[in-house]
Amino acid sequence: MHWTSIVGLIFVTTVWGAGFSAIKIGLGYLPPFLFVGLRFLVVSLILALVMKGRGTAFRVPRAHWRELAALVFLFYAQQGLLFVGMQHTHAGRTGVILNSQPLMTALLAHFFVSKDRLSTPKVLGALIGFGGVAVVFGDRLGSLSPTALHGDLLILLAALGWAVANILTKRLEGKVAPS
Repeated sequence: MHWTSIVGLIFVTTVWGAGFSAIKIGLGYLPPFLFVGLRFLVVSLILALVMKGRGTAFRVPRAHWRELAALVFLFYAQQGLLFVGMQHTHAGRTGVILNSQPLMTALLAHFFVSKDRLSTPKVLGALIGFGGVAVVFGDRLGSLSPTALHGDLLILLAALGWAVANILTKRLEGKVAPS
């Protein structure tokens, strides 16, 4: 592996890992859904500028407006659940729980995405992933405060929302794209 790939990997991992702590700090200043809305607004503006700079247009065929609107709503709700949940639990726990989403996506894809069936390696990977979460949290579940447990459950719902959004995105693939 080239050294620039390693540096890039370390950079991306650091930014993603620090993201939960940054959200936790930001929640001390802004209410969750306003924070999410501002975050989406800033990212949308940056993306629009990048697309304009590259000369890329983005048009949504009228037949897919409803699906895309549902996806946008789902992303907003998922992020809202994440941010509200983070008010009640730790950033580290959030990172572990939220990242159960790939496991949920694999399970949902089996039923809702054609040609994306569970295979033995996928099932084994899911079991190992869920086992890892159980090892991390297993001995602490009994000692959780009701508030932390509430936050953890909201984060788990956010992970499920993310998995559902992944499935909807996969189903829209090729129908809505920049041109």
